[in-house]
Amino acid sequence: MKNDMSIAKVVAMFMIVGCHLSEWFGVNIVAMILNVGVEIFLFVSGYLYADKNIGGVKSFIKKKFLKICIPTYIAFLIIALINNIIFHTSYFYMTPVYLLNLQGINFIFNNISLPVLDSLGQLWFMTIIFINYLILIIVKKIENRNKGFEKNNKKICVALAIFFCVAIALAFLKVNLCYSVIFFVGYLYGKKAPELTRNRYIFFTIIMLIAMLCRIITRHIWDGTIFYNNIIVNYTHMILGVWIIVSIQIFYFMNKTWVDKVCKSRAWRTLNAYTMPIYVSHYPFLIGNLNVSHLSIGVIPEMIIFVFATLILAFIVKNLTDIAYNIMYVQSC
Repeated sequence: MKNDMSIAKVVAMFMIVGCHLSEWFGVNIVAMILNVGVEIFLFVSGYLYADKNIGGVKSFIKKKFLKICIPTYIAFLIIALINNIIFHTSYFYMTPVYLLNLQGINFIFNNISLPVLDSLGQLWFMTIIFINYLILIIVKKIENRNKGFEKNNKKICVALAIFFCVAIALAFLKVNLCYSVIFFVGYLYGKKAPELTRNRYIFFTIIMLIAMLCRIITRHIWDGTIFYNNIIVNYTHMILGVWIIVSIQIFYFMNKTWVDKVCKSRAWRTLNAYTMPIYVSHYPFLIGNLNVSHLSIGVIPEMIIFVFATLILAFIVKNLTDIAYNIMYVQSC
């Protein structure tokens, strides 16, 4: 992974954890901003496959299934078991939803409502990212059959514009494609990244500030409407996410020597490897039966317990996922 994208990935993880902590503390305005970590994660995921061959379709799907669905299964099983044993509350009737990785389908089709565990609400992202990887297979096939397509900037712009217009139109029908839009914006950015000059960065910063200002103004007019919730919020968030990534890239290029050294360190590589396990593991300790606030021992002790509980569960999730991946994918290749 390129070091600038490695930084963006780690930043996204901390932003999402910070978002949920802000909600826990009741500071919702901060949570709304930090939630942009989702867009950063998706952008980076698309970016990393810009010039990468996915190989065989079956092999790619199997690999992504293991990397995405196995952590979901492990987190659900552990949290459901703890709730069943300690709190005598059974959530196993939700197993088919998690088994099919459908726990986040309502983030695409807003009118669909499936039973999900509140304390695993963060796992909606696993549904979204897996679907985007499936769409990526189709995109790669189109590219392979039309070798000159990715070099034709006009055709790319037309295709992206059509996709964007379709996404906007479907948003009014409560079909939300914005998470696929940002994934493939990242994908195209990886292929056609413009040179990051000072003037371009200033221009994009102005665009981002205008977008945020429009969001603030329109909230007082259309808050609660489909137009505001599904279009204004999602696409201004997308602009903010891309601006943060560009800012990270500029920071990286300005400090490349020492940042590269940090990124090569064992500590950073470990942190980078744990971004997804931490994402999967932190939320159960902020909401539901395992919410650390139920301990009523003070904020600082509760935060210490939250950190240790998250790291322990993340360690379990990562290592069990690695074992399953090694047995079911690596050894079968």
